[in-house]
Amino acid sequence: MLLWGTGAALFATLFTVVTPSIRRGFADLAEAREAAEQLEFDVTSDLGIISALLFLLLPLLACLFAATLTSGMASQEAAGRLELELTYPVGRRAYFLQRVTASLVAIAGAVTCATAAFLTTAFLLGLDLDWPKAGVASLLLVLPPWIVLSFGYGLAGWRPRVVVGAVAGALAASFFFDLLAPALDLPGAVQKLSIFQLYGQPLTEGVNWGDTAVMLALIVGFTAVGALAFARRDILK
Repeated sequence: MLLWGTGAALFATLFTVVTPSIRRGFADLAEAREAAEQLEFDVTSDLGIISALLFLLLPLLACLFAATLTSGMASQEAAGRLELELTYPVGRRAYFLQRVTASLVAIAGAVTCATAAFLTTAFLLGLDLDWPKAGVASLLLVLPPWIVLSFGYGLAGWRPRVVVGAVAGALAASFFFDLLAPALDLPGAVQKLSIFQLYGQPLTEGVNWGDTAVMLALIVGFTAVGALAFARRDILK
């Protein structure tokens, strides 16, 4: 967690520092600006660039971190170490929920490092941000990786052998679908199949509380399914 948090914080700091230069670069390149606008990216202001790029990449990085965490329990089980841990007097369901909770906290800590670096740097540079929206957008950054985490643990509780491939495939599909959906002019409800579309652009557009409720429901649902499945199946030998 510390390594990822430090790296994400450095990335957020550097990106925020160069945001004015990126804006000026797009201003000088009309074709690049038009291409970005076709993807519904606002590259004419510091706020738009941060929302369209930094707040696209930070959730992706956090989701990649979540994906590495989900593979931990599955790999332990495949190596035969998980069976040893479960010899201690702890219920299967309680053990599963403890692992999920610890991973959720790890992600929250790493995301906090990244967003604190972004907010501090933006303040010191005097960037023109809507600070209440920036704070809320930073808080909600944990939701996409939490969905990835709960989905991965849900699979680990049911079919641990498929966790790595399924999580990686689902994450890649969700990310590229988020990039391409606006250009394909798909209906809004279809676009929301991507967790990144569910997160949206709260930095510029505010929070869609309906989508936020959907994300929370997915986290709870995947975790509950995983806990029930893990409590009932046999551990891999």
